[in-house]
Amino acid sequence: MKTVKAQVPEGVRDVTGQEAFAKRALEQRLQTMFVRSGFEEIITPSLEYADLFEGEVGNLRQDRMIRLFEQDGKMMTLRPDFTMPAARVVSSRAKQSQQPIRVFYRGSAFGLEHDYGQQRREFSQVGAELMGDSGLSGDAEMLSLAAQSMTELGFADFVLDIGHVGIFQCLAKQAGFSEEETETLRGMLDEKNAMEAGAFLQQLGVLKEIQHQCLSLIELYGGVEVLDKAEEIFYQPCYQSVLKELRLLAVFLQQMGHGNSITIDLGLLPGFEYYNGLVFRGLGAGVGSPIISGGRYDGVLAQFGKPMQAVGFAINMEQAMAALKANNAWPAVPKTDLVVGAAEGCFARAVAFARAKRSEGVRVVLSYQTDKSKVLAQAENEGAQAVFLEESKGAEQ
Repeated sequence: MKTVKAQVPEGVRDVTGQEAFAKRALEQRLQTMFVRSGFEEIITPSLEYADLFEGEVGNLRQDRMIRLFEQDGKMMTLRPDFTMPAARVVSSRAKQSQQPIRVFYRGSAFGLEHDYGQQRREFSQVGAELMGDSGLSGDAEMLSLAAQSMTELGFADFVLDIGHVGIFQCLAKQAGFSEEETETLRGMLDEKNAMEAGAFLQQLGVLKEIQHQCLSLIELYGGVEVLDKAEEIFYQPCYQSVLKELRLLAVFLQQMGHGNSITIDLGLLPGFEYYNGLVFRGLGAGVGSPIISGGRYDGVLAQFGKPMQAVGFAINMEQAMAALKANNAWPAVPKTDLVVGAAEGCFARAVAFARAKRSEGVRVVLSYQTDKSKVLAQAENEGAQAVFLEESKGAEQ
């Protein structure tokens, strides 16, 4: 028999023991919250046709997608993102369903990424999408749900960064940037790299006022008072409507009790091209990368011939687990309550007894030891009570 190496490909890993329990427990908490909030779960295939992610609006980084080919040559990909598959599902049932349509999902997304020098190819995500919503009300609902998700995950201390891509889009249009120039500058501003962004703007030869407005996006970070300063810098009408939206959303979150958790970040400009309005992310103590990322993407469903407004977010479960581990806050694996053993010929009774106890909510482990002293030692080692069944006697504890 050929010996097979017990290994997995680079960029993926097994999850076992306490980590596996904690991850599933957190996913269950989120599922319960989404269901109670009126969201319906969807399960989409891991394999999708690649052109789903290559549309004008949903275009993702092609060099990061893991591609496969069918025998007829049609290109497929392991899903790099859940938003596009969710939009595909919702578009197929938009006529039959009352709007807005609320869906959530959980599963793995795939791509070629690097995290602190290590290659990663699989990412666990849980997320929610609200499609056919009424704009600002939908934004408010999803921001509240994102904050609630951070709490359900176990973060007593978290920050919800809120921004809007509309200001940068107005600036890029006003300056006449090309798509390539816009994307280059977006990345610099999102990374808060003022030096590179300033040099790039000078190289492009844009007006001094636009240079100042672009670079100010990096500095406009903080409490709601940031919006006061922004209104002085961005005085044109196309900017004022955006700032008004953000102020209304900030007031809503304050009324919901999340005022101490929100930060305005006008330089928050994530890389997904489909965002066209509100963008936000959730950060927890213990890890620098976002745990939640989301925003508004009104143009996506138009690709399927079903134009409607949409907003949603995804939770990066690896980041959530890392942050909780740093704070010793993983959900604990339940301890064993009872160890049940039996003498020779009594194992069937032990199984029946254990099953009855489990139906009462007791965590029971069966022992294969037929020596009473060894069953008692096993129970003591696990910090549990013991039951030993003998043929002529009942259960002995």
